[in-house]
Amino acid sequence: MGIILDKIMINKLIKWIISLIVLLIIHYFWFCDYVFYYSLINDYVFCATICVFVLIGMNYFISNKKEHIANSFFMLSFLQMIAVLIFVLPILQVKENKEVETLNIMILYLIFLFFEVGVIYEFMKKKQNK
Repeated sequence: MGIILDKIMINKLIKWIISLIVLLIIHYFWFCDYVFYYSLINDYVFCATICVFVLIGMNYFISNKKEHIANSFFMLSFLQMIAVLIFVLPILQVKENKEVETLNIMILYLIFLFFEVGVIYEFMKKKQNK
């Protein structure tokens, strides 16, 4: 049985999505002169997708196997890191703007990682209160 999102979690999720849209707009105007291997929207979609997969996995582990939550988080984070590295590999072979684009993706990865940790903390707190 999964953790059901309540109104507080949904409000936080809506605020997070609005913050990401604002960040994307700022990010886009800041780097509009650069030509990247991946577009900024692709970077955001990729990071959001792997974030959702980690959150789904952690929701499953928190709901079913309470004693192995830390191991599950480390395993999923490790797989997420490998996915980001595979995503970055083609960028490293490009000669122009590779440092800027790699830094963009790593910063996005960290932003989404902080979001994941916050959501997982809320899930665990909610599970303990039940």
